[in-house]
Amino acid sequence: MLFAHTLGAGGPDLELIMIAGAMAVLGIVFFFQEAVKPAVSIGLIVVAMGAGAFAFAMGGDEEPETQEAREAASEGGVSPEDATVTILSPANGDTVPANAPVEITYEVDPGGLEPDLLGDMHIYVDGDLESMQTTEVLEVELRPGTYTVGVEAAQPNHASFDPMILDEIELTAD
Repeated sequence: MLFAHTLGAGGPDLELIMIAGAMAVLGIVFFFQEAVKPAVSIGLIVVAMGAGAFAFAMGGDEEPETQEAREAASEGGVSPEDATVTILSPANGDTVPANAPVEITYEVDPGGLEPDLLGDMHIYVDGDLESMQTTEVLEVELRPGTYTVGVEAAQPNHASFDPMILDEIELTAD
């Protein structure tokens, strides 16, 4: 799912739509350039249409992981309220270099949530989603100024937990 992460909010459904679009374009190009037999071009277009339809059906506000987490919380099971994310460095109030990558280290305590209910990490700058990363050390680049930087542990479908599993710090980029 790395490609979906480069486009901001998204997920596997967005990635599948993009793959379907690329397959359809290839099918059309192959058909008009007569590079392959017409059956191959038509096959590519049909598969692309099927993948696109599946992606639309797969998309939506909730995925099964979200429903499981909410059901567990409502039935006295594990709640995301027990999970935490902690920014280890830089420290709250630190000054970091402007216009250069700032490494953010963090740790996640799932608080009893199943590991497959936790997805990637979302980085917020002044409340706006800056990026989604799956690495152990996150990076963000800040222009000169003072910012609130947040790190959120999200669900596999990129949705936030309710309440959010989030830690925030104030940083000055100079």
